Amino acid sequence: MNKRWYALLVAVAMVGCGDDDGMIDVDGGSDGGTTDGSMMMPDSTTDAPPGMCADARVIELTAGAQQVTGDTSAAAASRTMSDGCGEEPTGQELLAFEIPGSGNVGVRFSLANDGTDFDTTVEVRPAGCDDLTDALCFDDVSLFEVRSEGSFIATGGTTVYLIVTGYDAESTGPWTMDVDVTPNPTAPVLTGGEVLFVDGARIQATLSGTDADGDVVGYVASFLDDSGAVIGLDLDEDPATPDDTELPFGFDADLSDMTTFTGNSRVGGLDGFEPLAAATQVRVYLYDAFDLESESMTFDLVEVTESGLEGPCVDGESICADAFVCEGEVCVIPDAAVDACEAATVVTLVPGTASVQTASIAAGDGALLASCGDTLGDEALYRVTVPAGAFDLIATTVRAANDVESVDTVVYVQSFCGDPGTEGEDGCSDDVGEEDLRSTVQLTDVAAGTYTVGVELWGGATEASTVELAITLRPVLAAGLPCDPTGAANRCADTECAGTPATCGGE
Repeated sequence: MNKRWYALLVAVAMVGCGDDDGMIDVDGGSDGGTTDGSMMMPDSTTDAPPGMCADARVIELTAGAQQVTGDTSAAAASRTMSDGCGEEPTGQELLAFEIPGSGNVGVRFSLANDGTDFDTTVEVRPAGCDDLTDALCFDDVSLFEVRSEGSFIATGGTTVYLIVTGYDAESTGPWTMDVDVTPNPTAPVLTGGEVLFVDGARIQATLSGTDADGDVVGYVASFLDDSGAVIGLDLDEDPATPDDTELPFGFDADLSDMTTFTGNSRVGGLDGFEPLAAATQVRVYLYDAFDLESESMTFDLVEVTESGLEGPCVDGESICADAFVCEGEVCVIPDAAVDACEAATVVTLVPGTASVQTASIAAGDGALLASCGDTLGDEALYRVTVPAGAFDLIATTVRAANDVESVDTVVYVQSFCGDPGTEGEDGCSDDVGEEDLRSTVQLTDVAAGTYTVGVELWGGATEASTVELAITLRPVLAAGLPCDPTGAANRCADTECAGTPATCGGE
């Protein structure tokens, strides 16, 4: 089963060496075991122990947090990576991680930080620097993050090799790796929970537990029928491959450093799997950053319906849609969303002229959701008024200041701020094309009233960002009136803009 994280028990001791990287030991002490919360810079040695690859750089790890730095810009591409671990050879740096202590030791690493600015790949080789036995490849963190992170469990006193490289020939440069070492990692404990089946289309799980290491990542679910038999799902739509019976999911919020937790998870897209109609129970177990697993528990799969704003939310019968919370058995807009809506920037629109806004989008969670994309991140909101008359309302990030391939936005227009159900059929836009990640909402013949325009980065921002957003109130003109042939400043209602000078219905 593939999960977000992978684990490896390295039972064979190895020896290692490397060249001096100039790092210093910051208050490392003589015990080599603790960091009392401070960042450590691990030692790099210069003497090559027997049997070590000559190009390996030895990193003497200690328990706790530390950093390793390097630069692949001038590094050779001397090793062939395992299948799928990068497109082609590019600069590689070979690290020999000396695992401290004894027994099982968990190692987590991440290149997703300010010190790394390229598409990375990391291969972990437990059997030797040139041995692909049990090798693990770590590529992108997620759809939105092309830098790498991963974890494994090794035996104290052994050496594990890591190759730090780029995904392709264009991906190279300085890098910083955050490393955290956990002696004797323990598995999480699942203590209780509830799993709902919402409108036969998604599950909503609430799971409670404990984890001494504070590194629980997600859970694995198996659907069961009345007899307790596991239901298989053909996720890859290939009848020649076995059906999937264990499905790994993550939690909506990061539970890092939480030793006691309640994790929530909403998973959609299940309405296309007919076998789930027979599901009455769900068997669940937790897994952590090192792929250590809790004991499983089995919950009844409770079928409920989903309600929108001001709809019912009754235990065991109905729940609120994602954008709302339940108060007094009624679905309402969360306080955070109400506050965000009230703080929206007021923009006065001049008909026929684009009002250009520089939207500041912070890293982290937001308050509003949209109907057409993953908008869990922060949002920039603008309140506009459409007067009586004939107008279109257009909001777009298709601007020269926004890169076609890298500025991945979601734009939406809500007539009632905080309720994605008021966006209508055309009031939310993700990508304008297969290769253009920007967004355009165009509401034609919009009714008079107040509207909220929102812009977000798809999936949320990993760091504070700015996006240029243009909002236009475009007049809709009757026949005989002068018009803009490009359709940018205005458009004709029922005729073509033609003639010299250009008029609606002209020839």
